[in-house]
Amino acid sequence: MFKMLSRSTEIALIILTFQIIYSAGIYAQTCTQEQINELRNAGVSQEVISNVCPSVSKDSAIGSVGADQLIELAASGNAEAAYQLGQMYEEGEGVLKDYVKSYAWYSKAYSNSGSQIHKSALDSIESKMTPGDIEKGQELAKQTNPSDPLD
Repeated sequence: MFKMLSRSTEIALIILTFQIIYSAGIYAQTCTQEQINELRNAGVSQEVISNVCPSVSKDSAIGSVGADQLIELAASGNAEAAYQLGQMYEEGEGVLKDYVKSYAWYSKAYSNSGSQIHKSALDSIESKMTPGDIEKGQELAKQTNPSDPLD
């Protein structure tokens, strides 16, 4: 008899299947919106989704939502939105480059997802920062919206 899989096990199998298919070069040129949403809801980064689903841009920030919507999503606990904001502040894409804010958003992404990709982004930005800036980033990450100045 087959045992019912937990939702997290089912999602892990979906991701593993996508990775195997992609690495073998046998992937679809498009993914359904439902598949993309499943991957996002599982905490898969936009970069991985764009590798698995080539029709999805790795630079698209959770579809086509604007920065204000990203902040709203990230402040409510959406790890992928927080990760996208971290990237925006790290690269200065649509916002002023700010490693402290980038660190804070990456920190929120990692704390909300536990994803190794989010941890790697946090480690990477930390390597570009001074100890004082890291401390500021840690304080800023405690706020609901790290894009706001420290209280």
